[in-house]
Amino acid sequence: MRDLSRAAKVVQAADLVALQEVHSDSWGANQAQQLAADLSVGWIFAPTLRRWRRNYRGNGLLTTMVVSHWQTYHLPNVEGRRFRVYTVARTTLGDTDISVLFTHLHTRKGREQQLKVVLEHFAHLPVPAVLVGDLNSKPGDAVLARYLPVDHVDAISLVLGGRDEAGRVDWILTRGLEITAGDSVGKGVSDHPYYWVEARV
Repeated sequence: MRDLSRAAKVVQAADLVALQEVHSDSWGANQAQQLAADLSVGWIFAPTLRRWRRNYRGNGLLTTMVVSHWQTYHLPNVEGRRFRVYTVARTTLGDTDISVLFTHLHTRKGREQQLKVVLEHFAHLPVPAVLVGDLNSKPGDAVLARYLPVDHVDAISLVLGGRDEAGRVDWILTRGLEITAGDSVGKGVSDHPYYWVEARV
């Protein structure tokens, strides 16, 4: 069921929300833009697919915080078909600058290479830093184990503990932040659970 008002209710308390598989309507307005209007927050849309001469689908970011700048990078595309991207935004919480990387990786051939690129960039971001997205990679993935920065925190695993799912592909990774709370909301509004955490510098 497509009902953005239901999604808005789920994320309304968050200061920063990463979205994947964000679609645009026939008039070109994307779902990140529509959610941002409902919630009175800022938004970013990073397209990954064009159809009918418009940006049709991509990744999004909603935030109550000030974003000073952002940049989107193309990821390696082995198959040469639908491309994927990741975006790095610079935002501010109080007097502290925070780096935010959000993305959605392939499920097919080339995912490992994309994951390596994203994790290496995340490792070099100034702290505090957050990586949020559907990496299509489960806990224990060999590339994750090899390229994750040593000072990272798997925030979802930390807050869920024994309730964390072995098949989880969604991630919130942090560096330079203390995770103080968090939980998940089951599937319903989306085909993925909604994971959230609270963090402080």
